[in-house]
Amino acid sequence: MVTALSVLVPLLLPAGEPRANPGAGTLGFLVVAVVFLAVRSPRARVQLVLAGCTVVIVTGAVLAVPGVLATSNELTNLWMPLAPLGPTYGAYLYQQDRCRAWLMIGVLTAVATRPWEASVPIAATGLLYLTVPMLFGFYLSARRALVASLTERAQRAERERELRAEQARAEERVRLAAELHDIVTHRLSLMVLHAGALKVSAADEPTRAAAEEVRATGAKALDELRDLLGVLRHPAARPDG
Repeated sequence: MVTALSVLVPLLLPAGEPRANPGAGTLGFLVVAVVFLAVRSPRARVQLVLAGCTVVIVTGAVLAVPGVLATSNELTNLWMPLAPLGPTYGAYLYQQDRCRAWLMIGVLTAVATRPWEASVPIAATGLLYLTVPMLFGFYLSARRALVASLTERAQRAERERELRAEQARAEERVRLAAELHDIVTHRLSLMVLHAGALKVSAADEPTRAAAEEVRATGAKALDELRDLLGVLRHPAARPDG
C-alpha cells in the first residue's frame, strides 16, 4: 500500500507547497498512534485491518482536497499519519520472516526517498517517516523476543532451583531415616535379645510365655521399622491411605 501511494498519489496532486500547516500531519500521527496503542490484540489480523483502514482514510482525505494537505512536492501530511504503521507491520513481518522484512524495508527506502529525483528534502522525509519507523518496529520485535527468552530462562532456573531443593529435602529425609533406624533398631534388638535369654533361663512356664511374647513383639517391631525406613527412602512408593 505504501509503495503504491508513493508512486501514484504524487501523480494526482498539484505541485507547490500544501496550504495546510505540517502540524496537520503531526496531529494525524498522534491519532493513529493512540488508536494502535488502544487496540492491542494478540491477532495480527486486527492490526493489519486497522492499518488498511488508516491508509484508505488518510489517502482519501488527501485526495479529497488536492493541494490542501499534501502536494506532489510535499507529502509530509500524508506520511506522518502513516508512520505508526511502520512499527506494527515491521514487528509482525520481522517475527514471520526476517529476510522478507529486510527486503521490504529496502524497497520502501528506495520508493520513499525517490533517488531518481535527487532531492535531499524528499529523501530525508522518506527516511524519517517510513524507513525509521520500520527499523524501530524491528527493534521492538527483537526486544520482545529477547524479553521472552530471558523470561523463559528465569522460569527454567526457578524450576531447577525447586528441583534441587526437593532433592536436598529427600536426601535429608533419607539421612534422618537411617539415623532413626540405627538408634531404634539397636534398642529393639537388645530388648529381643534379653527377652530370648529370659525365655531360656526362666523356670516357670508363664514367665517363658511372657518372654516369648515380648520377643515376638520386638521382632515384629523391627520388621515394621524396616518397612518404615523403606517408605522414608522412597516416598513415591508409599501406598495410598
